[in-house]
Formats: sequence, C-alpha cells, structure tokens
Amino acid sequence: ARKMTDWRATYEQKCRELQALKEEHVEYKNSMEQVDKQLESQLDMATKKAERLENRLEELTRRIDAEKQKVEMESKGEAQLRRTIEKLEEKARLLQFQHDKLFESKVELDLVRTRVAKENEELSEKLNDCEEENVLLQQDLESVQQNKSENVQRVKDELRDVQHELSAMLMDVKRTRAPNDPF
Repeated sequence: ARKMTDWRATYEQKCRELQALKEEHVEYKNSMEQVDKQLESQLDMATKKAERLENRLEELTRRIDAEKQKVEMESKGEAQLRRTIEKLEEKARLLQFQHDKLFESKVELDLVRTRVAKENEELSEKLNDCEEENVLLQQDLESVQQNKSENVQRVKDELRDVQHELSAMLMDVKRTRAPNDPF
C-alpha cells in the first residue's frame, strides 16, 4: 500500500510538472512569436533603410564622380569644387558607416533569431520527453491497478472458499453433536 501511495504521489507530481512545462512552453512560444515579429519588423526596417542608404550612396558617388570630372575639365572654381567634393565624400563616408552599422544590426538580429529557434526546439524536446514519461507512468499505473484488481478478486475467491469450508465444518460439528445434545 505504501509503495502504491509513493508511486501515485510520483505520478501526480510528474503530471503537475508536465502541466507546468506545457504552460511554460505555451508562454515561451507566445513570447518568442512576439519577439520574432518584432525582430522581423526591425529587420525589415533596417533592410529598407540600408537600401535607401545604398541608393543615396550611389547617388553621392555619381555626383562625386561628376564633380571630379568637372574639376579636371575646368580650372575655374577649383577650390570651391574641391570643397564640394570633400563634403560629398564626407557624406558618402558617413552613409557607408551607417550602412555598415545597419548590416551589423541585421547580423545580430539573425543570430538572435537562430538562438530563439534553438531554445524553442530544446523546449519542445523537453516537453516531448515529459509526455513520453507520462505515458509510461500511465501504463505503469494501469498495470498496478490491474494487478490490484486481480489480487482483490483472488482474495475474495479464497475468502469465499474458506467460508464454504467453515460452513461445512460447522454443519459437521452440529451433526456430530446433535444426537447427544439435549437441546
């Protein structure tokens, strides 16, 4: 009886743990979906901004090239053109720096997404393991209950047989005492 109680307590504890893990898994999945949506949105915004920066960089590069050609062909206003070119080159460097930073952010977002997917997979595996363990415990419980039922039936059968034997013995005793008994 104590072994059955210990086993039942273990089974109930495992069921509670499984339920808690399921709830934790659902919460984790929901939060990871939100994080994934946020990351996707940030990644889309970063990609669009990077594309705009690339377009701007190409435009500035074309303007720089055009200005350089003008400087080579014209000697007038050379100093002014050089200042303009330097400003455009500085803007191009700044845009390149911003582009590089956005690319780094995109790489970091990809790493976070990969880590989140791996954690989700590990949690799913853990949940599957718990569910398998729960199935085994359920099978053990059913087996124990079947054995208990069989043992109870056997004891009932033995008790009935003993009662029949006892009744027969009492009848024998009454018959043997009956002729001598004045009552």
